[in-house]
Amino acid sequence: MDATTRLASSSTLEDVLAVAARRTVPGDDVDLAVAVWEGDEDVVVFAHATGFHKEIWAPTVRALRAMDVGATLVAVDLRGHGDSPEPDRGPSVWDYAGDVARVAETFGRRGRLVGVGHSLGGMAVAGCQARFGPFDAVVVIDPALLPPSAVEAMRTVGNPWAEAARRRRPGFETSEEAYRTFAAKEVFSTWADGVLRLYVEHGFRQTRDGWMLKCRPAWEAATFSQEDFGEVWEAVEGLGGSVTLVTAEHSVTHPNELAEETAAHLGADHVRLPGITHFVPMEAPEAVAVEVRRRLGR
Repeated sequence: MDATTRLASSSTLEDVLAVAARRTVPGDDVDLAVAVWEGDEDVVVFAHATGFHKEIWAPTVRALRAMDVGATLVAVDLRGHGDSPEPDRGPSVWDYAGDVARVAETFGRRGRLVGVGHSLGGMAVAGCQARFGPFDAVVVIDPALLPPSAVEAMRTVGNPWAEAARRRRPGFETSEEAYRTFAAKEVFSTWADGVLRLYVEHGFRQTRDGWMLKCRPAWEAATFSQEDFGEVWEAVEGLGGSVTLVTAEHSVTHPNELAEETAAHLGADHVRLPGITHFVPMEAPEAVAVEVRRRLGR
């Protein structure tokens, strides 16, 4: 199977990953790991959520190929995640936005260029568009864009996401133990078939201490505690009609009122997906693919 072969909806997620080229995008402080599904002159850049990795986009890639979308698809491991190392300094929303910009610059000099991001990745894509403007269109999915009132509440009342990350178990003896542990948790019960296995197989690495998370809990907690969250909210105001905001009916980050506020702040088209939680690409990759295809003009 060559790199441009369309993947049927029956393909396994590992089949999808097997046809991706593994590349590195060099940088001054961090070299970024990317997976590339070669295609035509249009390019889509995908950025994942906090604690996840580029391989988590395989279900969306499969859905796009099954829809006969032939664009070149590029998924990046943001700094400190997946196969991209941590930098010497702590995380910043603008560094994450810069990661997306670097990938867009590397791959996006051909046809239409679309940025797609989930949660942290949505914030990074939106911040990248606000500061650098490389994309013809963006799709942000339950993005980590917080109004000043929410940022202030996290500083004064507490940050539950950072606290949960600090308590996260850093590893397991085996990948199978990790999979069984996660499979028993209700939060993962809504994920599409095979996606949890995908997360476990590619979100950890084998070390002498066991099967350990690639994104360290300390780095994840620091990402949830970034001081410049408020800055990116102000920067993305009025990004306009080239933006699609996708939110989930049962999102823990975007209840109805905040989802509407975010859409109005961005000036975005707003798609609210019923019956879905915050883990939109893991639960409804076909719905994500539909919005990406629309932004490609297909």
